[in-house]
Amino acid sequence: MLNQNNIDIASDGGRRDSGRAAAAAIVTSPTSKLKIVALLEDLNPERAELCGLLLGLATFETIIGPAKYKNLRVNWTTDSQTVLEGVSTNLSIWKDKAWVNSKGEPLANRDLWKFVLQYEVNISSKYQRDSVQIKKCHQACDWIISLGPERCKDRFNSFLKTNNHQQKSDSWYLIDGRNIFNNLNKNDLSKIINQAFRDRHS
Repeated sequence: MLNQNNIDIASDGGRRDSGRAAAAAIVTSPTSKLKIVALLEDLNPERAELCGLLLGLATFETIIGPAKYKNLRVNWTTDSQTVLEGVSTNLSIWKDKAWVNSKGEPLANRDLWKFVLQYEVNISSKYQRDSVQIKKCHQACDWIISLGPERCKDRFNSFLKTNNHQQKSDSWYLIDGRNIFNNLNKNDLSKIINQAFRDRHS
């Protein structure tokens, strides 16, 4: 149940045997909803899951506005136990230990974990594989991966319907995430999400 101080995020990410990867997030506020999916380069599954969470957090910040979002709670649903434990338990430990693991080696995906910390929000995490929203994110990832880069290239930064009966308000906004998450430019990601939000209401 949403109240005026809560935002719901469901996110997913994954890689398929084709060597393609994607991430998706559904962000629901008391007044708005946005579904966004990104085509990614060939990533490991944990990295793709993190990209999904970052899509959700960037969308959340855009919907609420940077001046207000730090005071709100994010209810985040994921089907990745590894990423959930990282966000809910390990982030502060890794930061204090200068982003190395228990063996003293550089932490895997530390660049994205650091990126998560840029969104200074109160995240309440929940693991739920059979959530309706998680299933929708998973299906969106599979759909974009099946399309592939060539069929996606003329559709980036636009809303796509997964069936003929789908309304624009329930369609997915597709972005090219292959460079965004490499360069880790929060401003670039925010600009793209802002454009999606404007298109959603145009």
